[in-house]
Amino acid sequence: MGFLNNQIEKNRKKITDELGSYLLEGETIENLYVAIVDFICFTDKRVIFADKSGIIAKGDYMVSVPYKNIIGVITGKTGMMSVGNAVGFMTSRSSHTLQLAKDEDLKECYKLLMSKII
Repeated sequence: MGFLNNQIEKNRKKITDELGSYLLEGETIENLYVAIVDFICFTDKRVIFADKSGIIAKGDYMVSVPYKNIIGVITGKTGMMSVGNAVGFMTSRSSHTLQLAKDEDLKECYKLLMSKII
């Protein structure tokens, strides 16, 4: 558990540094969750996540969705042998699901996202 937590913290620092160039003036990061391949970041204005798995398209993409466009939240635990748990959200045009790292707090992430849209 300790090794995995150390890896998550290293990834969190790297991701925070990477996100700096994507933030708008005055925008702040409120919370960040490390996903298996990607990450999900909550700012005071929107959700930002990286799609490095090629699900949206080939290559690495940074996706940004304002909270006002989110119409629903999905969450679930994957199988016992899985390396993560799913959290996602829906807009009127699409849905996005990310696999959080096992040590990330799934319920906290879900509640934070719900608090932004209700």
